[in-house]
Amino acid sequence: MKKLVDKGFGDSLQYHLNLLYQKENIYVMDNHLAALWCWMQQIDKENSYHIIHIDAHEDTVGDNLGLMLKSIPANFAELTIDEFCELSYSYNGNRGKVVSWNNYLPIFDRIYRKNINRYSFITHELGEIRTNDISKKKLIQYNAQVVFDQLYNMVEGSKNEVIINLDIDYFFRYTDVEGFFQAFTDQAIKVVIDQLIDAYFFSQKVKVFTIALSPECCGGWSNALRVYNQLAQLFHLDEIHMS
Repeated sequence: MKKLVDKGFGDSLQYHLNLLYQKENIYVMDNHLAALWCWMQQIDKENSYHIIHIDAHEDTVGDNLGLMLKSIPANFAELTIDEFCELSYSYNGNRGKVVSWNNYLPIFDRIYRKNINRYSFITHELGEIRTNDISKKKLIQYNAQVVFDQLYNMVEGSKNEVIINLDIDYFFRYTDVEGFFQAFTDQAIKVVIDQLIDAYFFSQKVKVFTIALSPECCGGWSNALRVYNQLAQLFHLDEIHMS
């Protein structure tokens, strides 16, 4: 895999991107904010896309979106990944980063709305989807069961090319008592990976596949990488190890 960003295993949090690896149209990142940049490298603005979002979170916080959009340059899709991550906006005399791990979807929606035919959200519904954040008329929300037996059919049956957007934190939950814990057995995770493999290799519909590790939302790098490496083995991607 090509290493586009490789800064080690630091904190990801809301704005920090530590790693971004690419193999053809598959991208692996620690911070989900980079998904937007990856999509812009792959999509054709003349086509329409179906986004399948598999994530514990909705990733649709649209606060200050208008101000952020005004700070996005005309050559947004041509920025390097470093320039993309450093893009900032001014708010009440302060400056903040434009793209974060929970607003990349609303930004993508506003810029490429005419290119988005449908959103399929498979989440734990952590967050709130507001009307001004993404196009709710294009959104269908699904329960967790579909990741086990309907992912391939969802992709194959799509009328458009598909963007698969997976966050490894989908496989984890958090409680005040237990902290973060793996909520799916390894066998269940393999069933989901098998569905993704069939969709990616046999449907001929997947335009780009983004995979976020989100270590802080999995209980740390070791948890996130343990699950990611199961996927990497079956997808013939490079495994990632901390030592």
